[in-house]
Amino acid sequence: MNPLRWIIPAALLFTGVASLSALPAPAPAADTSSYGKQITRTMQLLATSTPEHPNTVRIIIYGQSISQQKWWLSVIQDLRDRYPSANIIAVNRSLGGFASQLLKRPAEHDLYPFYPDLLIFHVYGSDVDYETIIKNTRTLTTAEVCLQTDHVTRGTTLNAQGIYVDDNWTAHMNNELIPSLATKYHCEVIDVRTAWKNYLTTNKFNLESLLADGTHLNDDGNVLMAQLISRQLIERPDVATDPDVLVTDYVVGEDIEWKGNTLGLAFSGNRVDVIPNGEPSGSATVLIDDKKPSTFPSLYNITRPNDDTAKDWPWAVGAIHHITWSAPLVLEDWTVKLLTIDAAKKNWTFQVTGSVTGLDGQGSNSLNFTSTSGRVKISKDDWWITEASNNVSINAGFEIKWHVYPLYSDTYPKTTSDTYNQDYSDFLAKGLTNEHHVLQLTAASEAERPDIKAIRVYRPYYNRAAGNRASFSIANKVITLPKAGGKVDVKVISNTLWTPGEHPDWLGLSTPRFYGSQTITLSVDANPSASARTTNLVVTPEGGTLSPVTLSITQPGPTAAEFFSPTPLTSGWRNTSWGYVYDGAFPFVFHPKVDWIYIFNNTPEGYFFYSFKQAAFGFTGSAYYPYYYVWDAEPGWHVE
Repeated sequence: MNPLRWIIPAALLFTGVASLSALPAPAPAADTSSYGKQITRTMQLLATSTPEHPNTVRIIIYGQSISQQKWWLSVIQDLRDRYPSANIIAVNRSLGGFASQLLKRPAEHDLYPFYPDLLIFHVYGSDVDYETIIKNTRTLTTAEVCLQTDHVTRGTTLNAQGIYVDDNWTAHMNNELIPSLATKYHCEVIDVRTAWKNYLTTNKFNLESLLADGTHLNDDGNVLMAQLISRQLIERPDVATDPDVLVTDYVVGEDIEWKGNTLGLAFSGNRVDVIPNGEPSGSATVLIDDKKPSTFPSLYNITRPNDDTAKDWPWAVGAIHHITWSAPLVLEDWTVKLLTIDAAKKNWTFQVTGSVTGLDGQGSNSLNFTSTSGRVKISKDDWWITEASNNVSINAGFEIKWHVYPLYSDTYPKTTSDTYNQDYSDFLAKGLTNEHHVLQLTAASEAERPDIKAIRVYRPYYNRAAGNRASFSIANKVITLPKAGGKVDVKVISNTLWTPGEHPDWLGLSTPRFYGSQTITLSVDANPSASARTTNLVVTPEGGTLSPVTLSITQPGPTAAEFFSPTPLTSGWRNTSWGYVYDGAFPFVFHPKVDWIYIFNNTPEGYFFYSFKQAAFGFTGSAYYPYYYVWDAEPGWHVE
């Protein structure tokens, strides 16, 4: 790696070279087959926006001082001109002078929590840390990524054949590393460098013609950079949209259903949104994995310390460019106050105070610091005081402030939007582990259920197979219920939602809820028939590729002796599946319609008997009553 690769502060940007007159347009690329192939989801969101249904598309430009230059404004304006109905939210959080080995640290505050749809990225510096930023972006967000190769700068030599020749490191980064990372992480490569070389040679420009200071772009360089990037941000109807299945909508009424006052979804991903059906109405509490989202430590983040979008952060403000924590955060404001600082602005002491936590410790910039609560950790290498002291007055009493903000909502709706005609989504959580989770929205009553169009789930591409998976099992699948009536408990072991299927009226089913490890209680009354009652109960889990489990349930029928019990209801009379009978002299039984019969055998289907009145054998059961079959001179079915 080359750790000194272009560490240039934004304060050194120049615009001293006059603009070329009648700047020629770049020639079309020889091969455009790769254009737009890795950004299909972003481009479809833009292309399918209408005035009635504008899609929100979040774009971030991230990198160093080259990425801060004004070319990016032209790229965004071009997208707005081409897709006027789209709601494009574009930010540039690039940091001048922050090569990849520095940029990877503030990216935890700037890039990943923003959770963009599209990242346009360029940075110099360590190849290892370059990959770290791309890997984290594809692991922690569903952003599609455009990787820019370097434009041509002073130091690139022109050989005798008129070809620009790269040094070994530049060739490695642009021709080997960036293309290989694009393949590994499914990114779009915007090959600025090759096109820039061709532009210079075709138009017989020297490389300084497009530069302000040998590195940064002049006005014409900004125009060319914008053209080279914009021409690759195109729709590809011949390529599958979202081939990595980054984002999935689960439509209410089609993919998921309200069950009473609860809407549940088992999903795999690290972010989940609600898309309202028009203006939000009603309300619901939110649980993820049976917990409030606010209890997840990963669903908190902090703002840039001393953030000021009107100034060149951190050079012009003085800051700490990376803060971590070892204890769960709470929503509060934090202040670091310098207690002492030397004249050279190289050594200082400080105290840390949280608006909720209170005074949380003191330290020195010469040592790594962990606050008493563990809610603030500052590396001695992450201060940006000495570097900023030429631009801002820093003395004892100087303060650095930041704010802890939520990446969650414990209720829905969480906010009020003034643009309900959009395909507007409220995130319930962003920053979960990228694995199996269960969402439950519960309204106070069915009448108060919010009107929800869909639940949108985001599942980052990289490392998605790691971690927890949906699980579901029932050990006891063959169940015998007591014939005299009673209950049997069936244990479900699961970490996901599940749903029992239809069951007959004679089978009662109850459970605290249809999520996680629970006990299903099956209950029945006494079997009134001569035959056994059977049914199959299918329990279906949600999430992943889990298979339904079928419970085979049987309630035996009573034996003949049990069915015609000698215990009378009223003077020996009993109500049975074959009407009222007198069974006080069992197995001799009197039936008002059939007269005296003798019960001599029973089967699961019914009873065999001898009819004294008809001097014939007969058969009946609960499935046939009031009919019975008699074998006499004219065998056949009779009715009582």
